[in-house]
Formats: sequence, structure tokens, C-alpha cells
Amino acid sequence: MDRDKNASRKRSVNFQLSEIRTLVDLVLQYKDIIENKKSDAATWQEKKNAWAGIATKFNATSRIQLRTAENLRLKYECLKKELRKKAARKKKSIGLLEILTLSIQGLSSIGDSDDIEKCDGKYIFL
Repeated sequence: MDRDKNASRKRSVNFQLSEIRTLVDLVLQYKDIIENKKSDAATWQEKKNAWAGIATKFNATSRIQLRTAENLRLKYECLKKELRKKAARKKKSIGLLEILTLSIQGLSSIGDSDDIEKCDGKYIFL
């Protein structure tokens, strides 16, 4: 995988927040096609056409930078990946918080002297 020193990938301008919002709004219009899990030739062609439509609409509304369908698709995939990572971190931190809460409060003990009630003159262990 030796790369020629003169042949480097051309970077495009970073997406601005307004562009990301526009992209997400446009993707929502085509979500049934884009998020389709099928992988046959007809589905791939539909997805390719959907991304071409998104690129056309995006470039018609964006005054910042013209983007290709491939640029927009890659940005969308990166956004999804970031959201999955954030959700996983949040889920992990919630689990950690529950464990810490249990260790701070302690577990209830069966037969502990703190859990004794008197009922009809007899002691009941809770």
C-alpha cells in the first residue's frame, strides 16, 4: 500500500452546522431508501439515485461549498457513527452510575437488625 508522495487525497472544506442540518433534513426525506438493508442491484441503484437527488438539492440550497453525493454520503455515515458512540458512552455511564449508587447506598440485607418489625407481639424479620 505504498502511496505516491505527490498523489494525496484532496480534502474538502469542513461541514458547517447549517450544512449538517440541511443534510439531515434532506436525508430524512429519503430515509426509506437510504436505510434500506437490502443489497441487490436495484436497491443499490435506488440508493445511488437518492444520494444524487440529495446532492442536487443540497447544492441548490448551500452557498458555502458544493458537495458531491459521495461527500454527503460519507458525512452522513460519520454522523451516524458519532451518534452510536455517544449512545454507547451514555449507556455505559448510566450503568456505572447504577453500580456506584448501589455501592454508596448498599444492598438491602435479609435478616438485618435494621429490618425488624413487631407485629402482633412477635418480631418479623424483613
